[in-house]
Amino acid sequence: MQLVSSLLPLVVACFLARNADAEVIGTIQVEGVGEIFVWKQFGNMAMEGNGFRLTADSRGYLLTKDPGATLTPDSFWQTNLFDQHFTYDLNLSGVPCHCNAAGYFIKMPAQVPGGGGDYYCDANYVGGIGCPEYDTLESNKHIVTGALHNCGWDGNWFSDCDMGGCGSSSWAAGAPYCPGG
Repeated sequence: MQLVSSLLPLVVACFLARNADAEVIGTIQVEGVGEIFVWKQFGNMAMEGNGFRLTADSRGYLLTKDPGATLTPDSFWQTNLFDQHFTYDLNLSGVPCHCNAAGYFIKMPAQVPGGGGDYYCDANYVGGIGCPEYDTLESNKHIVTGALHNCGWDGNWFSDCDMGGCGSSSWAAGAPYCPGG
């Protein structure tokens, strides 16, 4: 028990350090919608004109309001993509082998805060909560991948998510992930 109680402050400090930089870093204007807030959950994320740049291990969200220091379930921008389109520009030239630059849509917010305290969910249960996921991009400068991950519905929340997803890439077709493998 003493080991657990002595490790607890370290675990809490690591968790708080990872989320200490979480904040609204600016806004973007979305045609037909208006102002959308850009939230940096962690990592290196900066505003650039009417957009933003993420580098290295980073995660950001689009919000309908500035939640202050704490995300709330009603903060997340919910966009209906039915009969609509969503565009973005990417520069993958600096993303090396065995690195994954990802752009995706997920069914957030989860019912409860997950492991990161931010209502995150995805089909691979990162943070402990599963939900449908549409990977529009999981790529580096050598490969482009996309996948749809479906989940079942248990009447209360999503379950039995398809962690592998249904998609295709040059890797799935047998081409090397990077030059030399």
